[in-house]
Amino acid sequence: MNIFCPFYHHFKDTLFCKLKCNRELICAPFQTLQQEKGREIRWNLFQYMQKFPEKKYKVFLMPKPEGRTIMKNYVCIKENQIDILSEEQITEKVKAGEFYKE
Repeated sequence: MNIFCPFYHHFKDTLFCKLKCNRELICAPFQTLQQEKGREIRWNLFQYMQKFPEKKYKVFLMPKPEGRTIMKNYVCIKENQIDILSEEQITEKVKAGEFYKE
């Protein structure tokens, strides 16, 4: 999925925005697209991370409203398995003795 970048004045893949662009959080076109197609953007990111699990990733995860509460989700990597977990799920797993790289 491509988007026009107003800063660099060209089209680029949203995966690049999510993984490499330091303007991701303040870029109005990306934020608008994320509101409209956030699930698809996250799915593309998830597929890329599964395809290249040996790479290190710096991903900014924004809390998303679910009903009236705000829930934070995190990408957790363990033994080349990628999980998207909430804070409560991470706490439960740590109490059970499971640990993640980041």
